[in-house]
Amino acid sequence: MNEKEKFLEDYSSWSTQSKFDDFKFIKRLSPQDKERLLNGSLVNGWAFLFGPFYYVYLGLYRSIFYIILSILFFTFGYHIGLTLYVLFALILSMRANYHYISFLKRKKDKYADFNPEAETPYFNISIKRLVTLSLLTGGIYLMYWIYQNAKVMRDYQKDVIRPLWQAIFMSFTSINVFRAIAYSVKSLGYEQKLKPLASAWFVFLLTAMYGFEYEGKEGVALTLEILTAVIVIYWTMIVLTIYVFIKYQKAINFYSKIKNIPVAKVTVWECVFVFIGCLLNAGLIYSTGILIYNYLLL
Repeated sequence: MNEKEKFLEDYSSWSTQSKFDDFKFIKRLSPQDKERLLNGSLVNGWAFLFGPFYYVYLGLYRSIFYIILSILFFTFGYHIGLTLYVLFALILSMRANYHYISFLKRKKDKYADFNPEAETPYFNISIKRLVTLSLLTGGIYLMYWIYQNAKVMRDYQKDVIRPLWQAIFMSFTSINVFRAIAYSVKSLGYEQKLKPLASAWFVFLLTAMYGFEYEGKEGVALTLEILTAVIVIYWTMIVLTIYVFIKYQKAINFYSKIKNIPVAKVTVWECVFVFIGCLLNAGLIYSTGILIYNYLLL
């Protein structure tokens, strides 16, 4: 057994552990993948035919140089001559297997210590605390929630994530935290079925709409009715986003009760974060107060 065969066997054994079943970023090799990588052929036919699309399909994003060049060649190949076009496609296909094996080695090294089964002290707070602070900050508190959970995932599960970036780009990264929580409670008999991917898509769509606001146009007055519609839509998106997080907070509370994880104490940093969130959300709260005053008190 040569070095390549030994690595592929080791990688297959490592990546097919049952604890990775719910974590699709742990790339698994199909029998066809192994056969193609071991057959010794100089040319990868799929890479020759599909070029950059094949590289993206495999997740070879580090080979961005090859991807960009291949896009240019495959898009404008008829301008540069058929011979040169085919030559580059051939080179690309000859390097595909090398890049793929390098990618698998990096993946295995990167997640060598990853253990989603580790007992993890998730951010154990009450539903009332989550809802109240999220409403006061217009949903900004949910970033703090993501940060706290991502931090313990990094420290206890040895997940290769950066908590700060997870929080800042919550719209795109919530799947990581949702997926870990869903996995942790699944084996404990948690009755409510969690769907991390669907939840993450829902959060992405809702938070992507947070930027919606009324923009006055010439000849159009900002009436009370228009302001009401804007604020109602905005609060609806915030409440729906909070609702998604409530489902996972309930799962955390269930997990924490079984694992005897204490309730998270309020820290100075949490107070600072809430204060900043309230300042950023002051305009929305003020506008909402004006509407309540006009509709209920007048």
